[in-house]
Amino acid sequence: MKTITVSSPAKINLFLEVICKRSDAYHEVKTYMVPIDVRDEVTITRTAGRAIMVACDRPEVPAGKDNLVYRAAAGFFKSAGIPRRGLRISIVKRIPVAAGLGGGSGNAAAALRGLNKLYGNPLTRGELMRTAALLGADVPFFLHTGGALCVGRGDEVIPLPCPKAFWVVLAVPRVDRGTKSVKTHKTAGMYRSLNLGLTKDIRAINMLLYALECCDLDKIGRALFNRIEKVAFRKNSRLKHLCAAFIKGGASGALLSGSGPTVYAIVASRNDAGALRKKIEPKFGAEFSFFTAKVPAG
Repeated sequence: MKTITVSSPAKINLFLEVICKRSDAYHEVKTYMVPIDVRDEVTITRTAGRAIMVACDRPEVPAGKDNLVYRAAAGFFKSAGIPRRGLRISIVKRIPVAAGLGGGSGNAAAALRGLNKLYGNPLTRGELMRTAALLGADVPFFLHTGGALCVGRGDEVIPLPCPKAFWVVLAVPRVDRGTKSVKTHKTAGMYRSLNLGLTKDIRAINMLLYALECCDLDKIGRALFNRIEKVAFRKNSRLKHLCAAFIKGGASGALLSGSGPTVYAIVASRNDAGALRKKIEPKFGAEFSFFTAKVPAG
């Protein structure tokens, strides 16, 4: 096999608590994430020589060594004990960039999965997870296929399937994508803005897990939580207004995903998603791009 194409899904966080600052400069978190059916494609082709080339069809996404996929490829060869080989890796982006949906982390995980298959599965599951954890906190999650509880700095993954499929309407703030790259320090800045000294009431995840077990969408909606949301709302009050509009429009719940800036609303069906979007998009369409996606069971 010379070429392989791997699907790379986006994710949303249904719960995100930031507990404390760790000694390694990361934050201790507890989050529940699910994949959604908006997907990039990562195509890996073996080439002559030893150069690793990474390119994307979106100009604002870094190419070459500045892309996390490059680090994933280099990390794979090191972990597998294989001398570096030539690769051409192409990324087709459908996931909004730098939006709190895990596109870059998912691409890195897809590259690891693809390379492992391309070279005859030299890495065990555990070795893949350890390699992924070196790349970023969210990368190990994307080595799984369904919902998962993630703890530690987010890289300790406990598979916990989402038993109920539902739909989401996502809204991404419109920005000027004319620049050649997207700033990658945004997430760290959002975490630094948290005043953890005032965080006395650490939110337990039990309510969300119970709601998932009950397959009750309204309960799930009420249990949605993101500690970073208030910081994001201070930086952009329109995010807060949009979440309120989603709820008023009939969504079971609405939340910021990850460190944002994407916000999403949860509904039961594709038809409900279309109806909600039809209500909200005329009011916010000049500021946000809207799309719908399914959260599959599993």
